[in-house]
Amino acid sequence: MSIPAETSAPPADPPAERLHPLRRVILYGVYAGMMLLCLAFLRQWGSSHPWSRLDVFSGGFLACNVLFRIRGLLSRRGRLKSKAAVREASGLTFDPRSAFWMRFLGLAQPVVMLDYGQLHLAPVLENPVLQGVGLGLYLLAELGWVWVDTHLLRQFYADLDDRALVTEGPYRRVRHPRYTCLLLGRSGIALIFASPLGWLLTLGWLVLLLRRIPMEEVHLGKIFGEEYDAYSRRSSRLLPGVY
Repeated sequence: MSIPAETSAPPADPPAERLHPLRRVILYGVYAGMMLLCLAFLRQWGSSHPWSRLDVFSGGFLACNVLFRIRGLLSRRGRLKSKAAVREASGLTFDPRSAFWMRFLGLAQPVVMLDYGQLHLAPVLENPVLQGVGLGLYLLAELGWVWVDTHLLRQFYADLDDRALVTEGPYRRVRHPRYTCLLLGRSGIALIFASPLGWLLTLGWLVLLLRRIPMEEVHLGKIFGEEYDAYSRRSSRLLPGVY
């Protein structure tokens, strides 16, 4: 139930410390730089139609991404009460090695736009129906993150010793719905941009999360004891009734 990637704003919670202004500026700067890089990759340089690849699919993805990321950057993610809460929410307490690879996979995402705009590695994958499905999956994943975070982030604003196990909402039948949303969103991106590089990155996320989930469950078992064991027996990890 940790938070490896983007986040959204939970409902009103007790006041907490804000993200350091310099760090917030850096986050905005990195994100703005990535968006500019994506646009540069999509632009057809020297063409009479330079923005032909900024179509309803790529443009829809970028618009959704900007709206949800602004929501996330303006949310309470950076206002946790302590460094311990930040480490716990990010999973650094039980899986510090994954932090590098999560950043790597996140920062590598623009290569999918490079493929769509310039490389065209597998044009046979480009199908408007599949791209539309991908855009729908991506939007569903983003909305899922909002839903998950309204339930998940509350526990990190209280004293960590007084946390309660989250078993409501998206956690009722799935123990790691945020990871489900992450994989759903990355699959959507691969479909939108008809990119084998997108599927390669999705595979990377899948391998990383399959390694991370057992460690997280051991960690949560130590915190919540028999309550978590009972919850594990009646719920699935990522897909209800499947896994």
